[in-house]
Amino acid sequence: MKREIKFRGKSIHEDVWLYGWLMQATDWSKAMIQEFEGKRDGGYDLCAEVIPDTVGQFTGLLDACGNEIYEGDILREQGTGKLVQVVYDAPEFVFKSNQFGYVFLNHPENFEVAGNAYDNPELLKGGRE
Repeated sequence: MKREIKFRGKSIHEDVWLYGWLMQATDWSKAMIQEFEGKRDGGYDLCAEVIPDTVGQFTGLLDACGNEIYEGDILREQGTGKLVQVVYDAPEFVFKSNQFGYVFLNHPENFEVAGNAYDNPELLKGGRE
């Protein structure tokens, strides 16, 4: 299976997500994302430090609306409203649910990205599962 390898992380300077290549210190004390979508400030690629805990890898999957699904996303199942979090459990991405534990990331087309664990932690606590 061929898929695009990319990451996202939240900037330490602005309330924005950056998407691209990941560079990090071996101890994860610092992480940087170099965006490869377009150029900024006179043609230079943006390379900025991100909050290490927010870094997540693209799963290679799209939700029902065509949105990319990343590690750390919270997905809502269409019809039932059940919420699951996308986590990496080597060697694959899985859904994490308080009710069912870890289950395989099957049929992402039946889910929509509702938010993520960093911007919307309330979904993990009070959301319907």
